[in-house]
Amino acid sequence: MEIASPGAKFEHISPCQFLTSEKPFMKYIRTKVYDTKSEPKEIFKVIGKMIGEHLQEKTVEGPFRLLDIGCAAGAFIEYLNDTFSNFQFDGVDVDEDLLKIARESLPKACFNYSDACDLKAFEEDTFDVATYLGTMTIFDDFKPSLSEAIRVLKPGGQLIVFNFFNEHPVDLTVRWQYSGDTDNWNSGYNLFSIKSVSTFLDAHEKVTSFDFTRFELPFDLEPQEDPIRSWTEKNGEGRRIFVNGVGYLDMQILSIKA
Repeated sequence: MEIASPGAKFEHISPCQFLTSEKPFMKYIRTKVYDTKSEPKEIFKVIGKMIGEHLQEKTVEGPFRLLDIGCAAGAFIEYLNDTFSNFQFDGVDVDEDLLKIARESLPKACFNYSDACDLKAFEEDTFDVATYLGTMTIFDDFKPSLSEAIRVLKPGGQLIVFNFFNEHPVDLTVRWQYSGDTDNWNSGYNLFSIKSVSTFLDAHEKVTSFDFTRFELPFDLEPQEDPIRSWTEKNGEGRRIFVNGVGYLDMQILSIKA
């Protein structure tokens, strides 16, 4: 899932390749697609502001520690590193190629290979802030990864989840593939309901509060060659909504306080 910047420029590596077969099909490649250094993604700016507001509530000046779960090539940490001077940054992912890019770009940050459902490299109550952007719906069950993210939060810490959620009380498991590809069913668009997530958080002994906020881009996002990459359309109410080849995506920011 990519939420682009206005005027975002693609790198020379395309987010999709056409492979030779009897029926040509696309192959989704999870890579660093946008030049976020010169033009940060809009969601980076919004969540960065939320983190800044959270730090204003602190009685100490830091340094603070932040974990980005599913950090990919470290683009969000790179943005935060340019924004805040009082943070120690950690990122985890399961793609060694992307982690290598992150380590080369940000040698002062710490990037580790780790499953979001088992953050065993970190003790409880380690981080002031954790972020979990566009990754939770890879899993068929949101509870293990969300539990781990909450576990490593310090008391008074904040977890920020960016994903799409279902306003109706229905959870959905999704598998998708490009037309013509018969061997590569992908996950990544499982849909969890606000009700299911809220019920889980209400029962969690470490969670003190949480809220969902719908995210809307302030500009239009055009369709791309790869139909799994998101674009925007306006609904009957004039509100921009995210769309891709899977369907409509109700993007929301879930803020959780420990």
